[in-house]
Amino acid sequence: MNSKKKNILIFVILFLMTNFIFLPWLINGHMSTDSYNISNIGYQEYNKNFSLLDGRFIVALGTTLMDILDIPIGVYTSIILEIALLLSCISVMILKNIIEKWKKPKTILGEIVLIVASYYTIFHFLYIENLHFIECGAMSLSLSLYILAARQIVEKDRFWMQKMFIQLCIGLICYQGTISMFVLSLLVFSICKGNSAKQIVKDFFHGMLIALAGILVNQLSIKIVERVLELQQGRDINLTTIGNNITYNFSKIFIVLKNTGYLIPQYSFLITLGITELIMIVKVVKQNKEKQENKNVNIILEQFAIISVGIAAGFIVSVLNTSGFWAGRARFSIGALIGFLWIHLWVKTNLTEKREWINTLLIVGLLIYGLMNSLHYITAVIDHNKLNELVKEEVMVMQKDVLQYEEEKKVDVTKIAIVVKDGKTTKSFYPQLRCYGNIMMSSGIKTQWSAAGCYNYYTNSKLNMYEPTEIEKQEYLEQNKEYLCMGDTLYITTYMH
Repeated sequence: MNSKKKNILIFVILFLMTNFIFLPWLINGHMSTDSYNISNIGYQEYNKNFSLLDGRFIVALGTTLMDILDIPIGVYTSIILEIALLLSCISVMILKNIIEKWKKPKTILGEIVLIVASYYTIFHFLYIENLHFIECGAMSLSLSLYILAARQIVEKDRFWMQKMFIQLCIGLICYQGTISMFVLSLLVFSICKGNSAKQIVKDFFHGMLIALAGILVNQLSIKIVERVLELQQGRDINLTTIGNNITYNFSKIFIVLKNTGYLIPQYSFLITLGITELIMIVKVVKQNKEKQENKNVNIILEQFAIISVGIAAGFIVSVLNTSGFWAGRARFSIGALIGFLWIHLWVKTNLTEKREWINTLLIVGLLIYGLMNSLHYITAVIDHNKLNELVKEEVMVMQKDVLQYEEEKKVDVTKIAIVVKDGKTTKSFYPQLRCYGNIMMSSGIKTQWSAAGCYNYYTNSKLNMYEPTEIEKQEYLEQNKEYLCMGDTLYITTYMH
C-alpha cells in the first residue's frame, strides 16, 4: 500500500473511532451554556457581542451562515462538532506526517505508536472542553494552522516567513486560546529535526517574534471592530495589567496543574506526568549505557525543556488576560504535553525498534494513557447529556410553577430577571456528574449568561430580559428562593458568572 492510501486509511479509522466516542452528542445534540445564550439572543446578536469583539471572525462567519440557512441551534451543535472532529483528525495526520519527515517508522509497531501518540497529543484530556463549545470548529482549525506554522519555521521552505505569518494570523482569528500549541509544537519540531541547541533557540526566538506580530494584528482587528460596532470588548489586552497577571499566574501554577480545569481527578496529570517521565529517564539512561559510542546525553535535557515550555506556554493567554483563568481550554499545551513527550522519545530512541522490557513498559503505558483519555471522553459525553436532561427537568418544574402563578394571580409572566449570588459557584454543578467544577458541566439554568436562554429553550417561551433595580434585587434575595415570580417577571438565582 502506498503512502497516500495508507494515510487515507489511517485517517478514516481515526475519524470513525472519534465519531463513535462522540456519538451521543452527534445524534442527540448537546447544549452548552453558550448554546443556550445563542438560542435566546440569536446568531447575529451573539456575533456582535461576542465572536466579533473577541476577534473570532471564523466563528462569526459560521454562525452567520447558520443564520442565513435558519439552522436551529440544536442542529448546529451537531454539525459544527462533526466539522471539529474532522479537522482535529486532520491535525493528527498533519502532526504524524511532519514527524515522519525526520524519522520513518521501521516497523508496524513503530507506526502504531506514532499514530497513537499523535492522536492523543490532539485529543488529550483537556480538549473535551473545547469540543463542547459552539466555537469548536474554529478551535480545531486553529490547531492545524498552528502546527503548520511551527513546521514552516523549522523546515524553512520557500517564503516560509510569509506562509507562517499568514497561517498564524488565520489561526488567531479562529481562536487565540490554543496559541500555546504553536509554541510547544515549534520547540518539539526543532528538537525532533535534530537541530543544534543554537538553532533551536534561534527558531524559537523567530517564532515568538512573528507570533507577537500576529497577536498585534489580531488585536488591531478587534479594535477596528470595536470602533465600527461602537462596543467595548471585555477581554482585550491591557498592557498595564500584564505585570500583575504574571505574578498571579506564577502564584497559581501548582493549583492549575493539580486541578487541570476540573476535568480529571486532582493530581492525576501530575502523577501521570511524573511516572511517565521517570520511566522515560530510565529508558534513556539504559540506552546510553548500551550504546556508549552513540549515547545522547541531551535527550533528558530536551524532555525537561519540553515540559517547561509546555507548562509555561499554557499560561500565555492568561498573562495577556486572566478571563477564563481556570478553564481547561486555556491550557492546550499542558494537555498536549504527554503526547509530545512520547513523540520526542519515539524520534530520539529505539523505543519501537528493540524488544526489551523498558520499551514494552513505555508502549503499554502509552496505550493505557490513550485508553484512559478515550474513556474520559466517553463518560464526559454521556454525563453532559445527563446534565442537559437534569437541567430540562429543573426547568420543566419551574415552568409548572410559573403557569400556576399566572393562573392564581391572573397575570402573564412576560419578563425574566437574572440575579447572581456570589461565592457559591459550586451550586451551579450537579455532584453526581463527572468533571465537577468545569464550565462544561455548569447548569444552564444556574449560569448567569445562559439562564434566560435555557428557560426559553426548554419551555419554548419568549420571555424578555429584564434588568431589575437594586431594590428589586434585594426584595427578591430576601425571599431566599432559587426562583420566584414577582409581578410579570420571573426571577432566577444564578451562581456562575
